[in-house]
Amino acid sequence: MSFAAPLVAGLTIASGAISAYGQYQAAKGAQRASEFNVKSSIKQAELVKQSAAFDKVRAIKQKKTFLSRQRALYAKGGVRLEGSPLLVLADTAAILEQDIQIEEFNAQIEDSKLRTQAELYRMNTRTAALHGIIAPTATLLKTATKATDFFVKR
Repeated sequence: MSFAAPLVAGLTIASGAISAYGQYQAAKGAQRASEFNVKSSIKQAELVKQSAAFDKVRAIKQKKTFLSRQRALYAKGGVRLEGSPLLVLADTAAILEQDIQIEEFNAQIEDSKLRTQAELYRMNTRTAALHGIIAPTATLLKTATKATDFFVKR
């Protein structure tokens, strides 16, 4: 056996080890990025819920103010709140309530979307962790096989 075979085998092993370490670090980086994305998506979902709650309170106040103003204008005009004027008030109240419910529903959809996204990021985190084990292990095994080729005569 010549001096070159152990040297080349050693360099092959060193190259494989460096490559495996690089794969491991890349997977760890992907895992950390996914963990950050999970936290970010959950935080965004919480903010959507909080914002929707504030918006609902604001919309209810605006609805009451609008209906009060409408009643006051009817009263100022000498219109009695019966028949058509009463139906208009009831219809206006129903439309405003429906708008509030639509906004609440849209917030629920956005919250659900962000939480689903967080779950996908969780899966990516697990995949990255698994990749951080499998890829370097495969590289080391492949490297070991190559290194032994320098010592086995064929």
